[in-house]
Amino acid sequence: MEFQKKSDEFQDNGISVIGISYDSVHVLKAFADKHGISYPLLSDVNSEVIKKFGILDKRMPQVKKVYGVPYPGIYIIDKNLKVVKKHFEKLYVERPTAENVLVTLLDKKLTSNYRSFQTSYLDGTIAVTDTVAYPSQLLSIIVEMDLKDGFHLYGKPVPDGYIPLTVKVEDKPNFTVDAFKWPEARKFVIESIDETFHVLPQKIRLQSFIRIKRKPALGRHLIKVNISFQACDEKTCMLPEEFAFSFPLLITDEI
Repeated sequence: MEFQKKSDEFQDNGISVIGISYDSVHVLKAFADKHGISYPLLSDVNSEVIKKFGILDKRMPQVKKVYGVPYPGIYIIDKNLKVVKKHFEKLYVERPTAENVLVTLLDKKLTSNYRSFQTSYLDGTIAVTDTVAYPSQLLSIIVEMDLKDGFHLYGKPVPDGYIPLTVKVEDKPNFTVDAFKWPEARKFVIESIDETFHVLPQKIRLQSFIRIKRKPALGRHLIKVNISFQACDEKTCMLPEEFAFSFPLLITDEI
């Protein structure tokens, strides 16, 4: 249903949405009619295509109705029918939001629900893809930082006395947060003092999934995030910096 609401945005990005399920044609038609789905829903009888792609969830007992479901996933296929990107989850109930797909797989730039932060040596933004989510959905949190020439940040691990870039999302009972995906750092060794540093690139992009619990408390919540770091140039290190952010999130089961 959510992908239907975003169908115009997918079309604007040159993307046609197609759903494939092991459900029968009759079941899919009833579902499409009930929820106003206009994009194609294809019935994969006996999960033949699912098996050929190697994405059948074999953990499901064959005597159960759910046998035949795939791992939930998304393929981005170009005009030459080549898979250019994909994303899969382990649990069939977990699905990324449509906005999450637009941002993380189709490189849409977020123009809302983001915060900016600046210092004399860097510009940064932090964003969460969605303000509304349903149980078992996946959102993304994205941090981008652009340092001025001559400055750098350190990634972990660092020698004692230095402060690495750290992004911490406050623990909440209604969602969990994956580890952030970090860019490759350049290893820098100062042999004279026997210390090793991991220097992050000048342009930094961090991304992680926020996973809404299967049975969360419905209502309004806050996603609280802290970013801390200490920048250095070739001669000296700046004072440590810390920024705190809050993002509103409505968790609902109303379609």
